Amino acid sequence: MSKPFTNTSYADKPYSLNPSPTVWTGPVTGAKPLGPVPQVLKDITEGIHPPSSYGYAQLGLNAPTINLTPEQEQKVKEMMTAIRYDEGKTDWSLMPFEAVEEINKVLEFGAKKYAPNNWKKGFPVNKVLNSCLRHLFSYMRGEKVDPESGLSHISHAACNLLFILYFLKYKEKYSTFLPDEKNT
Repeated sequence: MSKPFTNTSYADKPYSLNPSPTVWTGPVTGAKPLGPVPQVLKDITEGIHPPSSYGYAQLGLNAPTINLTPEQEQKVKEMMTAIRYDEGKTDWSLMPFEAVEEINKVLEFGAKKYAPNNWKKGFPVNKVLNSCLRHLFSYMRGEKVDPESGLSHISHAACNLLFILYFLKYKEKYSTFLPDEKNT
């Protein structure tokens, strides 16, 4: 069974990859030969010519079946995909967004109770830690949900820790709210 992949420029004329070795399928009438199979594979996998440059899709002829190793198949797929340099950048796919959404609900509750982003005005870290600990101890005593907000105590505690992380990241702005560095 061949695994088809599609040239994005000629989506109606797919090329297919055949798992059996050294086989070209079907006659290619009226077209010049592509050349020896190894050279065609080399040209395609090394990016010398994309598969569409061999003329089959443009001429409306049957596309050849090319036998590729898994490494060659991966190279062809990479050639057919846009390049993106993400090395060294934050990988947001690791973030558990369902859990972060619970923290955001706490932020929405605070925005209604106080004002949107009121916490960014800053307050002493000790107050934030006290709030965090109150929520954690309430949870540890068996009270899972904060009675005022109806949200998880763990979500409230995590939100408080998020505030502290933010204050530390921008400590020049929030230095008056942070403990002295000699004590940390």
